[in-house]
Amino acid sequence: MSKSIRWLIGGACAILVGVVLRVTGVAGTVLAPLQEMVTNGTAVVCRWLDVGNYRQKYQQAQAELTALRRQVIDQEQAVHDAKWYREFLGLKEANAALVFCEAQVIAADTDSFTVNKGTLDGIDGGEPVITACGLVGVVKEAGLSWARVYALANKEVAVSIVSNRNRANGEMIGGVARFPRDSNVEEGERLITSGYGGTYPRGLIIGELGYCTLQSDGLYRSAAVKLYAKYEERVMVITAF
Repeated sequence: MSKSIRWLIGGACAILVGVVLRVTGVAGTVLAPLQEMVTNGTAVVCRWLDVGNYRQKYQQAQAELTALRRQVIDQEQAVHDAKWYREFLGLKEANAALVFCEAQVIAADTDSFTVNKGTLDGIDGGEPVITACGLVGVVKEAGLSWARVYALANKEVAVSIVSNRNRANGEMIGGVARFPRDSNVEEGERLITSGYGGTYPRGLIIGELGYCTLQSDGLYRSAAVKLYAKYEERVMVITAF
């Protein structure tokens, strides 16, 4: 007998058995218990898993994880704040007369920025503004709850300075330092406020002196200054010193 004939006979037998089972009702007898077993098994599995209970536990775990993350963020912020305030302690200890007003920077451009404190907080113009890295600018004008600060790189800002190595006195305008030609200042020297003029207290860090060149008039040596302080989210306005 050929292979194809055997396949045909086998298929016909299978069809015949199916017809007999349906006609005699045996198929129902065989399938019904199987369906019941599947239904009962599904119910048992659902009760065992208790999907609703596990969903609730999952949501609770998510909420606890979110709360823990928030605690970590709050702790990190507290550490950052403590470090930030600690940076000002040395300056405060060196000059007990300093009065600080903390402010948030709410807008900024290339050579000025605005903070969220103003005349209601004792700021009316001319106050030095610092960060933990040093002097960053001076208040130009103020409203009730805002103040505009000119950064040190602004060409309208002039600061009396002194070098930390040979104590040479000079002036910085718009981020460029100028010293008398006979002053022995060199590249890399740190500059601080001299305290002359009354606008800035003495000792505020400004930056580092760049390469010095003799000006065309032959009277002064000048150099660009690498300013240490940058715009930050928070600054301190010195309202009294």
